[in-house]
Amino acid sequence: MRHLYRLTILTLLTLVFTFNPALAQDSAKEKERARKEALKAKEEAAKQKEKEKKELAKTRAAEKKDADKVKAKALAAKNEEREDALKAKEKARKEAQEAKEDQQKQLAKEKEAAAKDKAKLAKEADEAKAEAREEALEQKQKEREQMLADKKQAAKEKK
Repeated sequence: MRHLYRLTILTLLTLVFTFNPALAQDSAKEKERARKEALKAKEEAAKQKEKEKKELAKTRAAEKKDADKVKAKALAAKNEEREDALKAKEKARKEAQEAKEDQQKQLAKEKEAAAKDKAKLAKEADEAKAEAREEALEQKQKEREQMLADKKQAAKEKK
């Protein structure tokens, strides 16, 4: 029973101190302060989160910018390679064209030389034919003269 009595007194004292209006008012102030601090902490967290979002956006923008630079450099390198390939192709085409022209010139020279040789041979053949005709005419002339001389001789011998 004694324990029960003590327990009751302690409970009453606890209730008195718990429901003390001054303590209740302090408790309300504490709750208000705690609520304000929680609100401040929440606002701070929101600000921090917003700040982190901005930093992340900046970082992503910088990374995108760097990636764009890399892409631009790669594209420029690719364009340079393409231009170099086109230049090399054009150079090879020009060299092939020049070689073809040189070959055509050489062929033309050879044809011209062959034509000159042919003309020379034809001229020599014509000259040889002309000489042969002249000799044949001279031979015929000599034969006629000989025949005439023989006829004259024969006519003289007959007389």
